[in-house]
Amino acid sequence: MITNEYGMANIQKELLCFIKQFDGLCRKNNIQYTLHGGTLLGAIREKGFIPWDDDIDIGITREQYEKLKELILTDKGKGVYLDCNRDKIKKIWLKGNENVWIDIFIYDFISEKKSVQSLKILGLKLLSAFTKSKITMSAFRINNRAKGLSKFVYEIIYIISKPFPLEYRIKKFDKFCKYAFIGKKQYIHRSNDQLWAMPMIIPVNYMTEFAYVNFEDTELMISTHYDAILTQLYGSNYMTPKKVTEKAQAVHNITRKNIKDKEQI
Repeated sequence: MITNEYGMANIQKELLCFIKQFDGLCRKNNIQYTLHGGTLLGAIREKGFIPWDDDIDIGITREQYEKLKELILTDKGKGVYLDCNRDKIKKIWLKGNENVWIDIFIYDFISEKKSVQSLKILGLKLLSAFTKSKITMSAFRINNRAKGLSKFVYEIIYIISKPFPLEYRIKKFDKFCKYAFIGKKQYIHRSNDQLWAMPMIIPVNYMTEFAYVNFEDTELMISTHYDAILTQLYGSNYMTPKKVTEKAQAVHNITRKNIKDKEQI
């Protein structure tokens, strides 16, 4: 049940309306997705929102994402728009509402060989720095876990990337995600996720088998392998509540502010 204990009641009510609209679009067009991250955790543990959560995360395969993208870009997704050229993490926004969005984490194929997996992950981490704008780099500095030499390299690549148009950089990243080191298409991972989550690899069938679960006053889609996914993300004790730090909310507020100010994020 949505409460105002953490001051999120109004945003969560807007998010609930939004995810219902999104789910309706997916049902109507036979698009499969899973709730992801804190949204998936809330669905399993709270039967709705985690009290302090202020956004929605979904996971989706590349094939299903491209179906969704085509729907929205041809204006069949009435009332929403897809922000796909300003950050490696794609966002769906409600038209006229800058407070709420859905983060889209895309599952791409990755090789079954450990050494080749490592090559793809390294390439993605380097290219991830290449995709940063001024605003998304600010968010990265607040929220990410890169330390020492890794952080230094990331900053250097970000500086080198500046002369290139942002849309060009995002397209190069997406192409690498989709086509590089895909192996025999037995395994997938969230190629556009945060640096620490990119190496979380799962079998393909984790994103082919779905069920609906209760979420607040509706039902939303999740992978039937949610336990393995949540254990990867949060550890085996994920059912024990642990309040996140304020960093995530600070990053989200940067996004809201700059969308409202019409600046490039």
